[in-house]
Amino acid sequence: SITHPSKRDLALFGVYSVVVIDILSSALTVPVMPFYVSTLCGCDEQGEGCSDPICHRLGGVSSSLGFMFSSFAIAQLLSNAWMGPLSDVIGRRRIMVVTLGGAGVGMLSSSLATSFLMLVASRIFIGFCSGTMSAANAYIADISTPKERPALMANVGTLLQFCFLFGPATGSGLAELDNRAPFWVGAGTSFFALVLAFSFIKPPKDLDLPDSDPLPELSKTTKGASEPEPSPAVAPPTKWGLIGLLALGALLSNIATGCFMVCEALFLKAVFGWESLEFGFVMTGSAVFSIIVRIFFFNKIQTSLGLMKTAAIGAALGSFAYAGYTALSGSVLSMYAFVILA
Repeated sequence: SITHPSKRDLALFGVYSVVVIDILSSALTVPVMPFYVSTLCGCDEQGEGCSDPICHRLGGVSSSLGFMFSSFAIAQLLSNAWMGPLSDVIGRRRIMVVTLGGAGVGMLSSSLATSFLMLVASRIFIGFCSGTMSAANAYIADISTPKERPALMANVGTLLQFCFLFGPATGSGLAELDNRAPFWVGAGTSFFALVLAFSFIKPPKDLDLPDSDPLPELSKTTKGASEPEPSPAVAPPTKWGLIGLLALGALLSNIATGCFMVCEALFLKAVFGWESLEFGFVMTGSAVFSIIVRIFFFNKIQTSLGLMKTAAIGAALGSFAYAGYTALSGSVLSMYAFVILA
């Protein structure tokens, strides 16, 4: 209830607020990161001839940016090995305090970076401390019934889209003041989320949790004897081929998205001369369209065609968009074509 929230309602509000602020702090830095790396590397207009020795050895700003993102992703992957088991031991709130505090320190360290190596070290530290969303989903599972759990967890994905609706544009605007400003604000929001986590997220035993759905009792005969138990249904065989195909599709899609995110800002600068401000609004526009598709079209399309056909259409449209990018030039018509593709 909004007017009379229970302890669990306040806990849900707290965990959703923590997720929003944590994602927003990351979204603030996305549009400025390529240009920030270019500044630290001391590269020329073509992204080559870098004064930083590591960037020079890597071959320029593009490869340096890819190296930094890969280092962060590896650290994030390794953190999953200890973050989940540790949260089971010390509790979800404490693990979120660790992750949010680590994100705040990492953001602050990123803003103070004087070299590419220091920035990479800061991003690796943030990667090792990442896990707020995983802990949030685990906490939601702890305080919800199986029936309501899918809807409550789906809200996290929706919040992610809304964060990327406002975050990049805000971050690119802050970068007009100083290219370190998004990191300063990101650090502040992470520490603010830490305070919210400590204040609102309580152990499940301290909340007024709803009772789980009771299992239906076996019906009794008129003589009081139990009906014979029905034979258990035979589970269908696991379709490992289909699972492998889905996993491969997800892997290739994420690789394509990752490569595109690394190169998009530098590509737009080379083709249109755009900087972080324009790039931030491009990301906002993409997020707006993504939300519209998710809310108004996705359920209708997947209900009509099925999930596999819907996924195939999405993959085909993505391939068409990526291929279309290669045909762009610096003309105004090409700019409109880019907006459609994005």
